[in-house]
Amino acid sequence: MQLIFEQVRVGGDRNFGYLLGDREAKQGVLIDPSYSPEILVDRARAQGLTITHILNTHGHPDHTEGNTKASQLTEAVVSAHSKSPVEPEVSLEDGNNLSIGSLTLECMHVPGHAADHLVFYQPDHKILFTGDLLFVGKVGGTPTELDSVTEWDSLQRVIGGFPSDSSVWPGHDYGVRPSSTLDLEKKTNPFLLCKTRQAFLELKHSWPTFKQSHVNEPHAQFSVARPILTVVSANSYAVIARLRILLTVNFMARCARATDLPSRSHRFSRVNLCAGK
Repeated sequence: MQLIFEQVRVGGDRNFGYLLGDREAKQGVLIDPSYSPEILVDRARAQGLTITHILNTHGHPDHTEGNTKASQLTEAVVSAHSKSPVEPEVSLEDGNNLSIGSLTLECMHVPGHAADHLVFYQPDHKILFTGDLLFVGKVGGTPTELDSVTEWDSLQRVIGGFPSDSSVWPGHDYGVRPSSTLDLEKKTNPFLLCKTRQAFLELKHSWPTFKQSHVNEPHAQFSVARPILTVVSANSYAVIARLRILLTVNFMARCARATDLPSRSHRFSRVNLCAGK
């Protein structure tokens, strides 16, 4: 088994899409292809992978926009939670496992930000795809207080359900770096530092004020930048690809504890656990 793992900026509101695959089995999946499915499909082809599934962490349009095009290009099936508005061809439930060659992807249902939200976890390499549940330095928005309560419960499941040294790969580039670790988020994310559900709800209500008053603190992990809408074209991708970052997942996990982390200015991040491409 050789892991192929790439994080790609796919436009929208700083959205991330992901390619995950097994080089030896020549199989892979796309996660949240969003507004640039062609880029992810091109990367899969460059890596010699056949895409078997198009996965959605949740059914919000900025994550599912690319499903149809990605499916047309790969003939892969769309897979999401059974409550997803996209009506997936393959439904995924809490506790399900999805095989990608020799890799296993575990599914956990984590409602709150969205009723159908899933996180995906690859246990061999401790890779955690958190979608819009958990970002670097903050958490996903919720429309009602009841949803916020549900989100709190989901976050507690994630914190208690996965190893602390798992790397965290979110659905948007909203923090000071494109990825993190669960341990680092537990120690620095204001929402995960809340000791009680009530404290979490109060921070939700006061977040705009809190964010502005704490952003200049040395250990602040969140950003107050306005959303940047970017769409990476196929032509510009060729240039970006030359500047890609080649790191192992374990190295990224160690980097997340250091001060010389990747900055938010990187438009393309790549993690590839094999030699060559």
